[in-house]
Amino acid sequence: MNVHELGASFAGRMRCLASLARWEELNNLCKEYWTPAEPSARLEMAPMAASAAWNMGEWDQMAEYVSRLDDGDETKLRGLGNTVSTGDGSSSGTFFRAVLLVRRGKYDEAREYVERARKCVATELAALVSVIY
Repeated sequence: MNVHELGASFAGRMRCLASLARWEELNNLCKEYWTPAEPSARLEMAPMAASAAWNMGEWDQMAEYVSRLDDGDETKLRGLGNTVSTGDGSSSGTFFRAVLLVRRGKYDEAREYVERARKCVATELAALVSVIY
């Protein structure tokens, strides 16, 4: 399934469930559609799916979703000639990786990902501000 097959209403439903903190329902929906979804649909689902899995305490499932997100490695972004967020969940990916590392007791690595997340958010905010003004 690709994003178009899932439809805008499906993505909207996921966003609504996340906004309402209906984690169990969102988690079940993500589990149902994750495997048959195309990579582009998984990328769109991953941040919300990771949030749902985290809130349900499903750490292995969360790790699966997070593995699809950008890790915020600036050298990879520069290598691709991209200095602005790609909109692929880079700040989400780095933040969720930090959460998983804290869970595993790997605090030094988690600190690195928190710093990456901070840089990603700063870049994303700067891009938004430049569009607004």
